[in-house]
Amino acid sequence: MAADPYSATAGLIEGALRLTTAGLEIYLDRRVVAREQEQAARQDQAESRRRAEDQQQAREEYIRGRRDKREDDDRAAALARETEALRHYPFTAGAGSLRENIRTVYADLQTMPPLILIVPTRDGADPMWHSLSRRVEAFLMPLQHAHLAFVQAADRDFTWPHAALLRHDLAGVPTVVLRVEVVSGWLLVWLGGSHLGGQTVRPMSQIAWMPLPDRDAWTRERLDALEEASSHGFVSPPSVADERSLSTVQTEWATRLAAVAATAAVDAYHLLRRRGYDEQIDTAIRELGPEAAAQLVFPVDREALADPAYHLLHRSRRQIALGDRAAARADVVEALEALNGRPSATLRDAILAARADKQLAEWHVTMLERLDRESPDLLDAKARAALREPLPVAAPAAPSRELVRRTRDKTGESSEPRIVLTRGGDPNAPFGEW
Repeated sequence: MAADPYSATAGLIEGALRLTTAGLEIYLDRRVVAREQEQAARQDQAESRRRAEDQQQAREEYIRGRRDKREDDDRAAALARETEALRHYPFTAGAGSLRENIRTVYADLQTMPPLILIVPTRDGADPMWHSLSRRVEAFLMPLQHAHLAFVQAADRDFTWPHAALLRHDLAGVPTVVLRVEVVSGWLLVWLGGSHLGGQTVRPMSQIAWMPLPDRDAWTRERLDALEEASSHGFVSPPSVADERSLSTVQTEWATRLAAVAATAAVDAYHLLRRRGYDEQIDTAIRELGPEAAAQLVFPVDREALADPAYHLLHRSRRQIALGDRAAARADVVEALEALNGRPSATLRDAILAARADKQLAEWHVTMLERLDRESPDLLDAKARAALREPLPVAAPAAPSRELVRRTRDKTGESSEPRIVLTRGGDPNAPFGEW
């Protein structure tokens, strides 16, 4: 039987397809392998990135943990310091107690006078001087009664500046910090402060370091003078032969010296801010006895004072007490020049000019009258009368006349009429027009 040509053709095609399909399978197998390798590489890269990210995250978490721990440690240390500071806080009532006490008197801290904060005697100091800070507090109470200061002694010794005290009690409070000690027979006085103007905190500065008068210095005359000068009934002992009597006198002397330092600081605060301020330093110095009288120098530019004239009148009074009438009169002249801003030919003219300009306040007049009583030759009769005599009335000005003028501009056109005020009705002497 002859072969079927179609069957042979089909076999040919089948053989060709099988051959070509075998090559395609190899290609496809290679493609599959390549894709698998590519996918595996991508997975490896992704895994590497994940590992790197995990490592970076682990590092960041480690650093963050260290930082958080350090911050926690810092906070814990700060809290421990704060707790320790509060445990030894200057006031046993705790932080903020002083501020609350101040606000019961001065609700607005900006209107309060300066706080005098007295540091108590250091632990371990001579027991003889343990009461010194409390005595100084009591001695300064007249300033508080006059609303010139708020006086407070701390309960515990502290160093200044004191961060917790500034934060909890003294923020915005004008404060003078006073420390007084006696060491081996020497009186030491320190002053510091905060919110007094200028720098916020002023560290402690030693302003006095002097030996206390010994037994030989306390003569009968000085003991009597110390008693006579006392404003609180101090009675001096008959002598200082025994240690107890000497201790009593030296404690009193140290207290009065410390009060002079605190009073000077209070005066300085008010002189820079208040007009008509009556200086208290003279009263404090008188407590030391007549030998302590001296010329006081206020080391601030006169222009910085709120009322330089009144300060000069106080200085004049001190000159009178020292017996220097010429210097006292010179201070009066300078005070009146400060009020007028110019010199005058006579004291009477200066007084009348200050009154006419309304620069001479009632407290200036009162002080001038006091100076005149204490030194009758300080003011002449005309100046004395000028303090209270009626001021001269200025003569009335000549009547003015209103004129209506018309002027012509460059084009020859008449302008709008203008009302012109003239002196004495003279049309050639205008001094104002509308």
